Amino acid sequence: MNNLKVLTDNDLSNIEKVTLMYLYEVNKGNSVTLSSKHISNEIGMTRSTVIKAIKGLIDKGIIEKIYNTNMYEGSMANTYNLRLRKYL
Repeated sequence: MNNLKVLTDNDLSNIEKVTLMYLYEVNKGNSVTLSSKHISNEIGMTRSTVIKAIKGLIDKGIIEKIYNTNMYEGSMANTYNLRLRKYL
């Protein structure tokens, strides 16, 4: 991913830029499985701010969110598929 393209993209808010760059840095392949709480702790933003950034990135088609659950624990960390062609 070209970080300069991300940083200069006027369609993204600053929180979306930081969140996207973090997801890219920790991804394995084209997806990453993390909780919003973990992301917020790592990038120093509140969980609600991270959730807002993720929603914006989903709405813009840059990431896809997959909800993970299991029958024993219920909700688990989400998986985010990165769609970064615009930034390559």
